[in-house]
Amino acid sequence: MSDMGNNGRTHGREVIVQMLMDASQRMTICENEVNKAIERVRKSCNTHGTIGADHKSLLLSKISDLKRLVVLYRSVSEKYEDSVVKLTD
Repeated sequence: MSDMGNNGRTHGREVIVQMLMDASQRMTICENEVNKAIERVRKSCNTHGTIGADHKSLLLSKISDLKRLVVLYRSVSEKYEDSVVKLTD
């Protein structure tokens, strides 16, 4: 009977680990997408005759905000991964 209790906890822990890893992967995907958007905006700002070039100062401030978002996504992803390490030890 006691094995069943441990087995339930182990199974529950595996589910939590999988959920945390999935969430970490989603955060990494979001981070990559925001980085791609930053590069597109930057390219637009540096291309003469585009709307991005016309609004360069505004867009550069938005790039700064997006960079902070990237840092937050990375931080959350790392925290999820650290939690997985703690659960598996």
